[in-house]
Amino acid sequence: MEINTHILTNFNDDLSALKGRLDFMVKTVESSLDQCIEALLTEQKELCNTIIADDDEIDAMHHVIDSHAANILMRYNPVASDLRFVICSISIAKNLERIADHVAEIAKNSRKVLKKEVMSTDVNYVNDLFTIARTQFENAKMAIIKADPEIAEKCLDEDNKMRKLNKKISKIYVGMMNEPSNDISAYLALVMIARSFERISKLSCNIAEEIIYIETAEGARA
Repeated sequence: MEINTHILTNFNDDLSALKGRLDFMVKTVESSLDQCIEALLTEQKELCNTIIADDDEIDAMHHVIDSHAANILMRYNPVASDLRFVICSISIAKNLERIADHVAEIAKNSRKVLKKEVMSTDVNYVNDLFTIARTQFENAKMAIIKADPEIAEKCLDEDNKMRKLNKKISKIYVGMMNEPSNDISAYLALVMIARSFERISKLSCNIAEEIIYIETAEGARA
């Protein structure tokens, strides 16, 4: 009995540490996401460089979570909801890492936009996409923290809205490319930024679906 208690204590500690690492990764990605729109809208080229550099740190967090989760699976052979959490934490960390990749791409494309003469009103279109993506990320984050599938469902509610808005805004930017006074490369960069926000939206939905599975043992709604 003493041995079993010791094993259980170690398992709970390792599980708690894994959740702590996942929560920290979420907050780090959240910070980069907020900074990427700030850098673009306030024309901060150095902040773009910082975001790009921070992507390596987030990649490292992903690998640590992968190793930690694999170690728990090998040492303890968890079952039921604990097993679902450990397995899904690997997928959640991967989705977070991919969100960070897209944030870095937004920063890279923002540098291209900031090198050109682009009207602020044209740039502001992507802020509407950011607003939706940020709301979805927030719901995915709170679903992780509170282990709440209902909050996760809120993230999925915005998916169709994001797709429609991205299609509309991308069409606007393509139209602007055909205007002789506009720099094609700058508006192409804005199209790529819009696409990255749509991908961030989808990746946040992936995280939300993982939370729904962890907490209910069922897939997300069709």
